[in-house]
Amino acid sequence: NVIFSDLNADFELEYLTGAACPPIPISLTNTSTGDITDFEWYVERESGYFTYFTDEVLLTYSEPGEYDVTLYIYNTVGCEDSLYLPNVINVPGPTGSLDFIADTICTPSEVSFTVIDLDADLAYIDFGDGDTTLITGDVTYSYEEEGVFCPTIILIDSTGCSFSAVCDSSVFAYNPHILDFGFSDSSYCITDSLLMVNFSSGSDLNPINSYTIDWGDGTDAIVLSDF
Repeated sequence: NVIFSDLNADFELEYLTGAACPPIPISLTNTSTGDITDFEWYVERESGYFTYFTDEVLLTYSEPGEYDVTLYIYNTVGCEDSLYLPNVINVPGPTGSLDFIADTICTPSEVSFTVIDLDADLAYIDFGDGDTTLITGDVTYSYEEEGVFCPTIILIDSTGCSFSAVCDSSVFAYNPHILDFGFSDSSYCITDSLLMVNFSSGSDLNPINSYTIDWGDGTDAIVLSDF
């Protein structure tokens, strides 16, 4: 008979810095025992879960928060053991995130921002247009100028640790079209030609692509790319 020793999944977590603010480098070391032939790590990172296959895993965390780690070990006959520790990696620093509907708006328009899971002594929103405001909760902001703006939240804790969340969506603010036109004269005979002058304007980000003209006399409207 072949006897396999018991599998016992275990690992050590070491913080490679004493800093109280990201980036925080850490190491995970496989200290499992038994007739192990294979193993894998399943580690939570800032952007999701990742798999690793080395005895020692060196990682650097750039965002505050708590992260899960699972280690799976196997032997030659398919037996396995695992160790799952939720929130075992604790990266210090203020936490919170910013939620808003990334949309296309016409200036001036308001956008509502929701602050989620805020744990910070100070919080600011950089609205992306040069304006930054101290906040204590949800806020509504009016975009007055045209542009593409990427808002971010800036968090500071009591130790002075500052963290800026990565901007992953934008507000597209466009100036509305200005519609204006005139005629070369105020009165015409029925057989005269009508000269219509276009004074309408768009903007660099929101140009006018076409015009629909309804003459008001019951005839079909016409569509022009320019005139």
